[in-house]
Amino acid sequence: NRLDALRRLGELRERRGDWKGARAIYADLAAANPSDNDALRRLTRVLLASNDDPGVRETLARLRALGPNDDLDRLSILLALRAGRISEAETTILGLQERTGETANWVVFAELGRLLGETDAARRGYDRARAHNPNDTLAGWGLAMLEAAEGDTLGAESILLELVASHAPEFAPGLNWLAYTWACDGRRLDEAEAYIRRALEEDST
Repeated sequence: NRLDALRRLGELRERRGDWKGARAIYADLAAANPSDNDALRRLTRVLLASNDDPGVRETLARLRALGPNDDLDRLSILLALRAGRISEAETTILGLQERTGETANWVVFAELGRLLGETDAARRGYDRARAHNPNDTLAGWGLAMLEAAEGDTLGAESILLELVASHAPEFAPGLNWLAYTWACDGRRLDEAEAYIRRALEEDST
């Protein structure tokens, strides 16, 4: 049906790194059904990926208003991280993971940790997400950007090469980052040009 088709389109936008496009789709789904936990959870995930902290807070407030559910655990994780209670947040996320089995739980934990400057917690979250699902695009991208921010360009490059080579060949942000890095370093220039062309093709679809 139409709603399922929109969810699939949103997932496609996520895989391509089109956070704005995915956000618009999930926001429409949530507006069509304000009690749609799945749409709100997806929207939260994309808002986190695009570093929209005010948007995250608003979406979590909407989830809390719906009553007790797994998403309230995600809210408590946010609050624990904001207060610096890392072990409490990890204990909560472990319980959530056992109940739901969703890799997204660890991505949310990692993104929140990164936003709050808790680098070690963010790294553990990304690593756990990738251990559960090596194909998770957001986990791979998040970990790569964490490595790059800490000055480990080769580490970030390795993660993104694996991502675009096997799991997400259409992931435009990864293609662009690799191409830009290689061009700046004067390395792998033919591949850099090819990656830019691939990224442009994905952005145009």
